[in-house]
Amino acid sequence: MGELQDYSGEFEPQIDLHDFSKDFLIRLMHAWSSAYLRMDEIWNQAVVKHTGDAQLALNCELDCWFNVAERTVPRIAKAANIVVKDIVDAMKVWQMCPDGTLAGVYEAEYDIKNRNHIILTVTRCRTLEFLEKNAPERIRTVCHDIDIPMNEKYLTALVPDAEMKPLLLHDKPREKPDEIPCIWELKLRGM
Repeated sequence: MGELQDYSGEFEPQIDLHDFSKDFLIRLMHAWSSAYLRMDEIWNQAVVKHTGDAQLALNCELDCWFNVAERTVPRIAKAANIVVKDIVDAMKVWQMCPDGTLAGVYEAEYDIKNRNHIILTVTRCRTLEFLEKNAPERIRTVCHDIDIPMNEKYLTALVPDAEMKPLLLHDKPREKPDEIPCIWELKLRGM
C-alpha cells in the first residue's frame, strides 16, 4: 500500500498506522492532542451543566487528571523506553504526552540547573490562548486550581520525591499576547 499521505482514498478495512507517512502521523498526533485537551474542557462543562456545581466539576476533573498521571504517564515512559532516574528524564516523558511539547500544544524552554533542578518556561500555551479568547473566567481555575496540582502529580508519578511550583502564572488574560504564559520550578524536595 505504501506510505499514505492522507486517508482520502477508499476505505481499507485492514489499515493501520504503519500504512501512513511520518508527515501524516504528525498531523494526526496534533489532532489527537487537541481532542485530548478539548475533551477535558467539554467534560467539565457537561458536569457543570448537569449538576450546576462547578466545584464538583473541578474535583472530578482533578481526579481524572491524577488518574492519567498515575496510570498513563508511566506507560508513556515505558513505550518510549525512558528509564526515569531524575527530573530531566521526567521531562523527556512529558514531551511525549498527548498534552506535551511534541504535540504542539505547548512550546517551552528548559533551564537545566542540574538533572534534578529545572526552570521550565512555557513560551507558548495554546490552552491559555483559547481561554483568553473563549473563557477568560476559567483562566484562574485552569492555570491555578488545575495546573498546579495536576502538573505536580504528573511529575511525582515519575519522580516521587520531586516537587513543582509555579514562579509565574496568570489569572486573567495577558495584556500582550507575547507575554510568557507561565514559569515553573521543578526540583527534588528539600533542594
